[in-house]
Amino acid sequence: MINEIIVSVASAAILSLLSCAIIAFWASRSEKAKDCKLPEESLSEEQIREIHSRGMITPAEKVKEWESFDLCAPGDAIGSAANRCKKFKHHCHECLIDYASEKDEYHPLELSVCNIYDNKQNN
Repeated sequence: MINEIIVSVASAAILSLLSCAIIAFWASRSEKAKDCKLPEESLSEEQIREIHSRGMITPAEKVKEWESFDLCAPGDAIGSAANRCKKFKHHCHECLIDYASEKDEYHPLELSVCNIYDNKQNN
């Protein structure tokens, strides 16, 4: 009976330690995400207005755009997209921030819905 009590107390202690470790791990990941910075944070309001006046968007806006369409960064100098996933431990936001920081401005993604079976468009 005493052995059973010792085992159950030890199990509870181990579970408590594991849950604390998991909480600490996720907290550190969210802190790392806050540390990621885009080059536009160094851009002035005037520079951002100039980017917008050319019909372009900033890197942060591009990241939001990619995330809204659930897009992944393509492979680049790091290697394939799978290598990027491994490097960033499948933390997509950090990966997209890293990828977007390569340029100061981007073309916005412009999509349109089309129907190839619509006779009016084919005439």
